[in-house]
Amino acid sequence: MTYDTREEWYRAAVTELSREIFSTHGYTLPKVRIGCGWPTHMKNTIGAQCFSSQYSYDTTYEIFISPGYDDPCHVMVLLMHELCHTISGVEAGHTKPFIEVMRAVGMVKPWTGSNASEELTLTLTTIAEKLGPYAHAELTIPTQTGKKQSTRMVKLQCPECDYIIRTTRKHLEEKGAVICPLHEVAFKQDETPKEQPLPRPFTPEDG
Repeated sequence: MTYDTREEWYRAAVTELSREIFSTHGYTLPKVRIGCGWPTHMKNTIGAQCFSSQYSYDTTYEIFISPGYDDPCHVMVLLMHELCHTISGVEAGHTKPFIEVMRAVGMVKPWTGSNASEELTLTLTTIAEKLGPYAHAELTIPTQTGKKQSTRMVKLQCPECDYIIRTTRKHLEEKGAVICPLHEVAFKQDETPKEQPLPRPFTPEDG
Protein backbone atom coordinates (compact mmCIF):
# COMPACT_ATOMS: atom_id res chain seq x y z
CA MET A 1 0.00 0.00 0.00
CA THR A 2 1.22 3.51 -0.83
CA TYR A 3 -0.24 6.73 0.56
CA ASP A 4 0.27 10.06 -1.14
CA THR A 5 0.04 12.20 1.98
CA ARG A 6 1.14 11.97 5.59
CA GLU A 7 -2.44 12.42 6.78
CA GLU A 8 -3.63 9.39 4.82
CA TRP A 9 -0.77 7.38 6.30
CA TYR A 10 -1.66 8.58 9.81
CA ARG A 11 -5.33 7.62 9.42
CA ALA A 12 -4.38 4.16 8.23
CA ALA A 13 -1.86 3.85 11.08
CA VAL A 14 -4.48 4.75 13.70
CA THR A 15 -6.87 2.20 12.25
CA GLU A 16 -4.23 -0.53 12.42
CA LEU A 17 -3.03 0.43 15.90
CA SER A 18 -6.60 0.50 17.17
CA ARG A 19 -7.39 -2.95 15.76
CA GLU A 20 -4.09 -4.71 16.41
CA ILE A 21 -3.09 -3.23 19.78
CA PHE A 22 -5.51 -0.96 21.64
CA SER A 23 -8.70 -2.96 21.12
CA THR A 24 -6.98 -6.21 22.11
CA HIS A 25 -6.29 -4.61 25.50
CA GLY A 26 -9.84 -3.32 25.92
CA TYR A 27 -9.20 0.29 24.85
CA THR A 28 -11.30 2.25 22.37
CA LEU A 29 -9.57 5.20 20.79
CA PRO A 30 -11.51 8.48 20.83
CA LYS A 31 -11.93 10.76 17.84
CA VAL A 32 -8.46 11.92 16.86
CA ARG A 33 -6.75 13.84 14.08
CA ILE A 34 -3.08 13.49 13.28
CA GLY A 35 -0.94 16.15 11.65
CA CYS A 36 2.69 16.92 11.06
CA GLY A 37 4.09 19.99 12.77
CA TRP A 38 6.65 21.34 15.20
CA PRO A 39 5.76 21.10 18.90
CA THR A 40 4.86 24.35 20.64
CA HIS A 41 8.14 24.16 22.56
CA MET A 42 10.97 23.86 20.06
CA LYS A 43 12.96 21.17 21.79
CA ASN A 44 14.77 18.41 19.96
CA THR A 45 13.62 15.95 22.60
CA ILE A 46 9.93 16.45 21.81
CA GLY A 47 8.91 14.20 18.95
CA ALA A 48 5.16 14.62 19.16
CA GLN A 49 2.45 16.47 21.02
CA CYS A 50 -1.15 15.80 22.00
CA PHE A 51 -3.83 18.44 22.57
CA SER A 52 -6.87 17.67 24.67
CA SER A 53 -10.27 17.33 22.99
CA GLN A 54 -11.71 19.90 25.39
CA TYR A 55 -9.90 22.63 23.44
CA SER A 56 -11.21 21.47 20.07
CA TYR A 57 -14.41 22.95 18.64
CA ASP A 58 -15.50 19.49 17.54
CA THR A 59 -14.10 17.67 20.62
CA THR A 60 -11.33 15.92 18.72
CA TYR A 61 -7.93 15.04 20.12
CA GLU A 62 -5.25 16.66 18.00
CA ILE A 63 -1.85 14.99 17.67
CA PHE A 64 1.13 16.49 15.87
CA ILE A 65 4.18 14.50 14.86
CA SER A 66 7.44 16.43 14.54
CA PRO A 67 8.64 16.78 10.92
CA GLY A 68 12.12 15.99 12.22
CA TYR A 69 11.42 12.25 11.92
CA ASP A 70 10.82 10.17 8.82
CA ASP A 71 11.43 6.59 9.96
CA PRO A 72 7.98 4.93 9.89
CA CYS A 73 8.67 2.65 12.87
CA HIS A 74 9.86 5.58 14.98
CA VAL A 75 6.81 7.60 13.97
CA MET A 76 4.62 4.67 15.00
CA VAL A 77 6.19 4.63 18.46
CA LEU A 78 5.67 8.38 18.81
CA LEU A 79 2.08 7.93 17.73
CA MET A 80 1.58 5.14 20.29
CA HIS A 81 2.71 7.46 23.09
CA GLU A 82 0.31 10.22 22.06
CA LEU A 83 -2.60 7.83 21.55
CA CYS A 84 -2.04 6.63 25.11
CA HIS A 85 -2.59 10.26 26.18
CA THR A 86 -5.96 10.22 24.44
CA ILE A 87 -6.98 7.13 26.43
CA SER A 88 -5.86 8.37 29.85
CA GLY A 89 -6.73 11.99 29.16
CA VAL A 90 -4.16 14.64 28.36
CA GLU A 91 -4.86 16.29 31.71
CA ALA A 92 -3.44 13.22 33.48
CA GLY A 93 -0.01 14.01 32.12
CA HIS A 94 2.49 11.20 32.70
CA THR A 95 0.91 10.04 35.95
CA LYS A 96 -0.54 6.67 36.99
CA PRO A 97 -3.55 6.53 34.59
CA PHE A 98 -1.27 7.22 31.65
CA ILE A 99 1.40 4.77 32.85
CA GLU A 100 -1.20 2.02 33.17
CA VAL A 101 -2.22 2.45 29.53
CA MET A 102 1.37 2.66 28.33
CA ARG A 103 2.38 -0.50 30.20
CA ALA A 104 -0.69 -2.41 28.99
CA VAL A 105 -0.02 -1.76 25.29
CA GLY A 106 3.68 -2.59 25.50
CA MET A 107 5.39 0.75 25.96
CA VAL A 108 8.29 0.90 28.42
CA LYS A 109 10.09 3.40 30.66
CA PRO A 110 10.84 6.23 30.80
CA TRP A 111 7.16 7.11 30.60
CA THR A 112 7.87 10.66 29.48
CA GLY A 113 9.59 9.25 26.40
CA SER A 114 8.47 7.08 23.52
CA ASN A 115 9.94 3.59 23.84
CA ALA A 116 8.45 0.25 22.84
CA SER A 117 9.13 -3.22 24.21
CA GLU A 118 10.69 -5.80 21.91
CA GLU A 119 7.33 -7.48 21.37
CA LEU A 120 5.59 -4.21 20.57
CA THR A 121 8.44 -3.19 18.27
CA LEU A 122 7.92 -6.34 16.22
CA THR A 123 4.19 -5.61 15.96
CA LEU A 124 4.79 -2.00 14.94
CA THR A 125 7.36 -3.08 12.37
CA THR A 126 4.81 -5.43 10.83
CA ILE A 127 2.18 -2.67 10.76
CA ALA A 128 4.66 -0.20 9.24
CA GLU A 129 5.52 -2.67 6.49
CA LYS A 130 1.82 -3.14 5.80
CA LEU A 131 1.25 0.62 5.56
CA GLY A 132 4.15 1.16 3.19
CA PRO A 133 6.40 4.24 2.93
CA TYR A 134 5.76 7.17 5.26
CA ALA A 135 4.99 10.07 2.90
CA HIS A 136 7.49 12.42 4.48
CA ALA A 137 11.17 13.36 4.40
CA GLU A 138 13.03 14.48 7.50
CA LEU A 139 12.99 18.25 7.94
CA THR A 140 15.78 19.98 9.82
CA ILE A 141 16.06 23.58 10.93
CA PRO A 142 19.20 25.56 11.79
CA THR A 143 20.07 25.34 15.46
CA GLN A 144 20.42 28.49 17.49
CA THR A 145 24.02 29.31 18.33
CA GLY A 146 23.16 31.15 21.49
CA LYS A 147 25.03 34.28 20.31
CA LYS A 148 23.43 37.58 21.15
CA GLN A 149 22.23 39.81 18.36
CA SER A 150 25.17 42.05 17.52
CA THR A 151 23.11 45.00 16.26
CA ARG A 152 19.87 45.98 17.97
CA MET A 153 17.87 48.71 16.28
CA VAL A 154 16.50 51.50 18.43
CA LYS A 155 13.10 52.93 17.57
CA LEU A 156 12.97 56.76 17.61
CA GLN A 157 10.02 59.09 17.15
CA CYS A 158 9.67 62.83 16.74
CA PRO A 159 7.91 64.28 19.82
CA GLU A 160 5.94 66.63 17.54
CA CYS A 161 4.66 64.17 14.93
CA ASP A 162 4.40 60.49 14.01
CA TYR A 163 7.70 60.42 12.09
CA ILE A 164 9.48 57.19 13.19
CA ILE A 165 12.97 55.99 12.36
CA ARG A 166 15.23 53.18 13.54
CA THR A 167 18.97 53.33 14.05
CA THR A 168 21.62 51.65 16.15
CA ARG A 169 22.50 52.75 19.65
CA LYS A 170 26.13 52.90 18.55
CA HIS A 171 25.29 55.54 15.95
CA LEU A 172 23.38 57.56 18.52
CA GLU A 173 26.31 57.46 20.93
CA GLU A 174 28.95 58.27 18.31
CA LYS A 175 27.08 60.76 16.10
CA GLY A 176 24.55 62.33 18.42
CA ALA A 177 20.81 62.88 18.26
CA VAL A 178 18.80 62.65 15.06
CA ILE A 179 16.86 65.81 14.16
CA CYS A 180 13.37 65.75 12.67
CA PRO A 181 13.55 67.52 9.27
CA LEU A 182 10.02 68.89 9.71
CA HIS A 183 10.08 70.26 13.25
CA GLU A 184 13.86 70.57 13.82
CA VAL A 185 13.67 68.79 17.20
CA ALA A 186 15.56 65.72 18.32
CA PHE A 187 13.97 62.35 17.94
CA LYS A 188 13.33 60.57 21.23
CA GLN A 189 13.42 56.86 21.92
CA ASP A 190 10.01 55.27 21.75
CA GLU A 191 9.34 53.80 25.18
CA THR A 192 5.84 52.53 24.45
CA PRO A 193 5.55 49.14 26.19
CA LYS A 194 5.24 46.18 23.90
CA GLU A 195 1.86 44.52 23.77
CA GLN A 196 1.94 41.42 25.92
CA PRO A 197 0.63 38.21 24.40
CA LEU A 198 -2.55 36.79 25.84
CA PRO A 199 -2.00 33.89 28.25
CA ARG A 200 -2.38 30.47 26.70
CA PRO A 201 -5.69 28.84 27.66
CA PHE A 202 -4.08 25.46 28.24
CA THR A 203 -0.86 23.60 28.66
CA PRO A 204 -0.57 20.73 26.16
CA GLU A 205 1.21 17.56 27.02
CA ASP A 206 4.65 17.35 25.48
CA GLY A 207 6.38 14.17 24.50
